Amino acid sequence: DHPTPAAIAGHLAAELVPDAGPGPVPGLAELDRLEGALDGGVDDPADRERLAGRLRELLGRLDPAATAADGDGTAAIEDRMDGASDDELFDLIDNELGLS
Repeated sequence: DHPTPAAIAGHLAAELVPDAGPGPVPGLAELDRLEGALDGGVDDPADRERLAGRLRELLGRLDPAATAADGDGTAAIEDRMDGASDDELFDLIDNELGLS
């Protein structure tokens, strides 16, 4: 049923080696470590807010809606800035200008 040695090898590989499934997703191991680090909680409200802001920023990179608003993402940025706290806006300015 297998006309070539490569076809036989492919058939045997499929039968003998179980499908490993999809490969590892980049970043998941790091998220697991972050989750472990945050299990103890963050006591300082300012630190908590900075962490939450940074996590929202990173999550925005994964959310297609955050970059597809006007094709260049300007509406999404405006929406995010409208809903941002003062501390988040100052953090954004500090990060963009390299002040922190």
